[in-house]
Amino acid sequence: TAFSTDTRLLAELNVTTEPGKELIASMIAGNITVTVGENNNVNAKFYGNDEAENKLLFSAVGTETGVKVECLKKGTDNLKKLNLKVEITVPSNYSAKLFTSGGNLSITGLTGNVEGNTSGGNIVASNINGKVEAYTSGGNVVVENNTGDLSISTAGGNISVNLFNGNVDASTMGGHISLTGSNGKIEASTAGGNIN
Repeated sequence: TAFSTDTRLLAELNVTTEPGKELIASMIAGNITVTVGENNNVNAKFYGNDEAENKLLFSAVGTETGVKVECLKKGTDNLKKLNLKVEITVPSNYSAKLFTSGGNLSITGLTGNVEGNTSGGNIVASNINGKVEAYTSGGNVVVENNTGDLSISTAGGNISVNLFNGNVDASTMGGHISLTGSNGKIEASTAGGNIN
């Protein structure tokens, strides 16, 4: 659903952490953006509309392995006109696992492993120094300037990797694959497009 004028900041949560740990972010829907912050905190800002405010719960808690950020339904009511996104900052030396049932994922600047999984959106990972695993059921995957192995799969989109340094495993059921980089083995397959 396109963001409308009633989308606003609903909650801001801050958790003290330390470098070398991991963010786990799980959303019932909506976009997730992860960037590097200026301190050893994980900061999560949740944006949404009235339906998001009334029907969802937002949380960010410290765990043994890092920080867990979640967005869950309060009750059993259906979500009809939901607008939702979360913007998260983490220390630069941090890993991330991101899950959303319907939205885009964007991860920038991390030194650590990244895993992204969405049931219906695009995934963009840029300037990652670590392994990247990206899976989407209905979108495109773009990786820019990555050092570390890549494992990318989409059921209905294109894959574009620019300046990879490491092994690449890329597969799509219905799109094109474009890869530019070095220092790795490539495995690429598509059921309905070109490989470059």
